[in-house]
Amino acid sequence: TLNGYVKANGTIDGTESAKRTFLIGVDSYDSLEYITNMANIGCEIAFYDENYNFIPALKVLGDNRHNIKTLEIPSGVSFIQFSCYGTNVQPYITLYNRDGLYSKVNNQASKKFDFSNLKIGFTGDSICEGSGYRGGYAKLLNECYGLQYNNVGVSGGHIAHDRDDVFIISNSISLIDEDINALIMEGGINDKSNSVPIGTITNSFDAEIDQTTFLGALEKLFRDAINRFPTIPKAFLIVHKVGDGINFKPYKDAILECCDKYGIEVIDVNGKSGFNTYNNTLKTSFTHNGDGLHPNKIGYKTFYLPYIASYIDNVVNQYSRFN
Repeated sequence: TLNGYVKANGTIDGTESAKRTFLIGVDSYDSLEYITNMANIGCEIAFYDENYNFIPALKVLGDNRHNIKTLEIPSGVSFIQFSCYGTNVQPYITLYNRDGLYSKVNNQASKKFDFSNLKIGFTGDSICEGSGYRGGYAKLLNECYGLQYNNVGVSGGHIAHDRDDVFIISNSISLIDEDINALIMEGGINDKSNSVPIGTITNSFDAEIDQTTFLGALEKLFRDAINRFPTIPKAFLIVHKVGDGINFKPYKDAILECCDKYGIEVIDVNGKSGFNTYNNTLKTSFTHNGDGLHPNKIGYKTFYLPYIASYIDNVVNQYSRFN
């Protein structure tokens, strides 16, 4: 975001207490939906034509926090710009079109993806399965971008084989369809909540591993993935910062270490999305019944889809074009 807000005559008041987005291209849309955390602190949308000239039709927003609202795009408008002013303003804004996620304004993206030619395999725990929104991010990727998918994730799953009464993610690669173009793995929260020992990473690619430890099970998961799907892109998704005092950092560090060893891409929702459910507002608005753990539909769309879709477009789509 930029400092300052757009005044009624189109000039910019550069006060540092106000924030505005970059210009967002909207010339192919009649309407958009948006969600923001901005309340009644002087929020408005400015309109611009194809030559970036200000159109004197500022739209003042009401209290739109955490609810999806519809914005009608006036005729002749090619760009819009959100701005707000108030004390310690740190806005986030996400725009949607009728097909799904349109742009994460804070990241300056404005691209609609088409993944209808791709099929991706997913495995993981309840965040992958979608306990807060049935089908999870895989289903939303299908609804928004046409992605075909095979999701074998199961609620309560552990990476480690520390118990026999739960789904073992590190044993799940054999369950995934053979005809996928990429594989996205996820997990670790249940290992942390069950105090699974981290363990140590081995010093080779064929050393004996201890699957009852977190690192040992990650090595098994990645070895199985590489052996079954040697040529397709593979990634591990690290989930958002979960509330209720769970310190996930040692497990995240283990994931990063193991991904680096085996050449697995990282989709770091944990470190990049800002989705931190220690914050009660985020917890209440973006997790199922405010449980702090399971994203609801808006939680997935706002904080997960931008990073997963970016990975698919930048890595999987590019790979598919050359293979």
